[in-house]
Amino acid sequence: MKVSTGENPKNLIDYDDPGQVSFWQAAPPGPIKPWAIFDLGKPTTISRIWMLANINTDDGWLVDFVWEKSLDGQNFEEIIDAKVPNNDTFRNVIDIEPVSTRYLRLKINHFRGVAPHLNCVIFYMPGKPQVPIPPRGKYVLLVGDQMNGGTFTQLAPYIETLDLGLQTLTVPHYEISLDMLNRLQNKPVAIILSGNNADYPHLPMYEFNGVYEIIRNTNIPLLGICAGHQMLAFTYGYSFVRSMGWEALTALEVPQQIKPIRILIDDPIFKGMKNPFIAPEIHGWAIAVVPKDFELLAASTYIQSIKHKDKFIYGSQFHPEVEVSYNEGKKFLINFLKMALKNS
Repeated sequence: MKVSTGENPKNLIDYDDPGQVSFWQAAPPGPIKPWAIFDLGKPTTISRIWMLANINTDDGWLVDFVWEKSLDGQNFEEIIDAKVPNNDTFRNVIDIEPVSTRYLRLKINHFRGVAPHLNCVIFYMPGKPQVPIPPRGKYVLLVGDQMNGGTFTQLAPYIETLDLGLQTLTVPHYEISLDMLNRLQNKPVAIILSGNNADYPHLPMYEFNGVYEIIRNTNIPLLGICAGHQMLAFTYGYSFVRSMGWEALTALEVPQQIKPIRILIDDPIFKGMKNPFIAPEIHGWAIAVVPKDFELLAASTYIQSIKHKDKFIYGSQFHPEVEVSYNEGKKFLINFLKMALKNS
């Protein structure tokens, strides 16, 4: 990456920053119009550009800008459909006719405030991801809901040490789809949707379309944990998920301060668990309204667990997989996996 001025340009492509709170800001305006050049390493076909600016204020928002392409990094030409003359938002999704280029330059003509400010840029290629090679034996498909495609907590090693004979395969949320699932040579005995420690307005939410597709259509046992639990509500297109302001960081608190979770329906997934019980929670969002096709299984001061009325789908807002001494929710995950194995 190269930029006209300013520090930390790599923050623009730091996908390991899950909330995209880090940013690049050019120096205050001078004789040179701000720009940023991205080197893709080789000629690459690009069909979409996603951009995130300051979500809290319009200071630094780009007002007039254009994307340009180049194969040699010296001679740039404007990309058709990538010129934005009257921008008034902190997020941009720019769909373009696919272009082959090695270098992309963001040319900033006008911005609000003292200097342009950008948190993240993502480039997308057309086509479908390769179908991964799954384990030969029984395994759990983990969908990584973090921005970088990871699972937030250590789901894979935890599941593989439960003495259930299960292996794991992790696929990023932005690659998974119903088509990929159907084309896996060996189908998983269960699917688990992982957590995500970002605020949804900071994310390109269309990347979860494949997750929604699987929730609506699969017959494979499925469990959503934390953000994965919230995906069960997002799937049906309603704003059933609300921000809590990151107040529920109980994994960092002493057990006495944790609100107990009450089991409301006697379901096999709670076999061997106390009622009420406590479990670690690390989230800033929660389901506010139980979706139409689900029933409420457990709650604290808000919804903690739901179950689909007709399908083998569960959700848990708490983290049964987090290794802390006071976690009384571990059997929730173990029971789910045992039920899934029996189902297979």
